[in-house]
Amino acid sequence: NPMMLYPDRQFVREGLEKLDFLVVCDLFETETTALADVVLPLSSWAEYAGEYVNLEGKVQRTERAIKPIGQSRPGFEIMNILAEKFGEKLFSTPNEMASEIDSLLHLESTIEMPGEFLEVKTSGDKDDESFPIPLFIVDDPHHSGHLTEKCASLVIFAGEAYIEMSADLAARYGLKEGAPVRVESEVGKVIAPVKISEYLDTDMVLVPRNFSATAVTSLLMRKRRFDRVKISKVAE
Repeated sequence: NPMMLYPDRQFVREGLEKLDFLVVCDLFETETTALADVVLPLSSWAEYAGEYVNLEGKVQRTERAIKPIGQSRPGFEIMNILAEKFGEKLFSTPNEMASEIDSLLHLESTIEMPGEFLEVKTSGDKDDESFPIPLFIVDDPHHSGHLTEKCASLVIFAGEAYIEMSADLAARYGLKEGAPVRVESEVGKVIAPVKISEYLDTDMVLVPRNFSATAVTSLLMRKRRFDRVKISKVAE
């Protein structure tokens, strides 16, 4: 869902609207599917067999739990159908696809790659007193992207966006846990409740990007390495 996840939402929208023809595959309706000429219904992980590579690089095999719902298809089937329309064929079965992945990843051996040192270049961005607080866009620990927002059990743990900050920073602006706060950058603003954290440094705020009702990426600028914001109390 690029409209939700990429910086500078207006720039993303304008880019997508310039396309002659936009096809989107997804499980749910999103801000991006609303711009599409054609939406291809994508099956969820429970509707097809396949393999996943987790964060430590381990390949895990899964089996289909239910048949694809409605007209939805697994991603590899959609790509196969499109390829056949162009006179090509990619994979006949998930096993064929998995075999190619295994052969390319060399799972049972170590791959030696030449190393090199890279020069570290610091950011050229200058501090701006009008926007003094560093902003970090993150994933909430209970969510991953926009899809987990559809999971009722995860929403119990975290059901809406929040502005996470230290107790010192909250006290400086007269903010309490759960109070609404406005976060504003040069290009956008959002309002969400305060979440006080004992783990954060004084002068920084964390905002999760997983909640579609709060467009936090509207705060980001495409050409900035680091985004800075100002915060203000909102009258309840």
